[in-house]
Amino acid sequence: MDKNKDRKWNRVSNIITLALVFLLLISPVVKSFLSPDYLVETENRLAQRITAPTLTALWQGEYQSRLESALTDQFPKSETVKKNYNSITKKLLKAVLDPTLASSQNRYVAFDSLHVFDEEFLVYQPTDLSSRTEKLTARAENINKHIAQNPQVNFFVYYVEKDNDVNFETGERTGDFEYLASLLQLDESRIDRFEIQDFTQYQNYFYRTDHHWNHLGAYKAYTEIMTLLGNYIVLSPTEEVQIATNFAGSKSKQVGATDVFYEDFFAYRYDYPMLFTTINGAQASQYGNESAYQDGTATAPLTYASYYGDDHGEVVISTIRAGRGNLLLLGESYDNALLNLLASSHSNTYSVDLRHYEREMGHPFNLSAYVQEHEITQVLFIGSNSFFTMEEFNLGDF
Repeated sequence: MDKNKDRKWNRVSNIITLALVFLLLISPVVKSFLSPDYLVETENRLAQRITAPTLTALWQGEYQSRLESALTDQFPKSETVKKNYNSITKKLLKAVLDPTLASSQNRYVAFDSLHVFDEEFLVYQPTDLSSRTEKLTARAENINKHIAQNPQVNFFVYYVEKDNDVNFETGERTGDFEYLASLLQLDESRIDRFEIQDFTQYQNYFYRTDHHWNHLGAYKAYTEIMTLLGNYIVLSPTEEVQIATNFAGSKSKQVGATDVFYEDFFAYRYDYPMLFTTINGAQASQYGNESAYQDGTATAPLTYASYYGDDHGEVVISTIRAGRGNLLLLGESYDNALLNLLASSHSNTYSVDLRHYEREMGHPFNLSAYVQEHEITQVLFIGSNSFFTMEEFNLGDF
């Protein structure tokens, strides 16, 4: 009798165990459809979501790869697991990093998904252009179609070179900008880049621990873009201020090394004109929190996004200065540090991030309809090689 009870209990416990395992395995699928995560904060990227398969994607194996990534990103408490993993990693890092750097004969030292360069800069090492030519070609074709569809608008391209465009040891360049520029159906006077020739330039204009440019780089880009657009009404900084001494950017967080890699955070103070801001259609007091951090009243932890402004589907900044033209920026987070500056010299400045627009605005983005509705006179495509290769930034149909 006792043995029968034991067998029954074993069967029940096995069923319960299998049910729990099944629920655990299926939870990412349910979460992806009912309450998906849109961002992976610890890795500073959009989260993969489970989507319907296509025959082509299945045949080429692309769907299987995307599904695996989606199951990982949408797993309940995945952010917590990643943060705990990073916390453990950084504790181990302290014990091994210094001797590794000291004994290395190379300036690039592999570390997790990044490299340590010259013992203090977290960088991405360049890869061969051939791995991106197909995507760059497709993106150029996409842009060219929309340029041809909207002849009444002046189009411009500003390419942001960064650490993965130049090999800092050899000086060899990947050539992404040159390849993209050769495909664009634009006069060369309407195409420019934030050029990084060597490591000295990079360390002047970019953070050591974050993938964005610092205040010096942002201001350099701003002045170059104003020249590109043919607008010479440029604001000058009124003061350089130190915001923090322990800024640990996106790269430090990515590899869980915020206690090891951190730096000073400096910024410029500007005398902006009166700016009127809406974010995703709702009125906002401002874009970003520059003044709050400068005055010491900010409460949020310091990040590039918390200081300059976060990524949104649509940001509109207007002045009372008529006749200055309406500018549309299609870009990624690099332009966050420039929006208030560029807006100061235009009547209306619109910034659209195609990664978030449809989800946050409730409808797909249509460039032709948008420029007509808002009387856009200039459109600027601005971003790094990621912006010009990621499918999320592709413009849709007309």
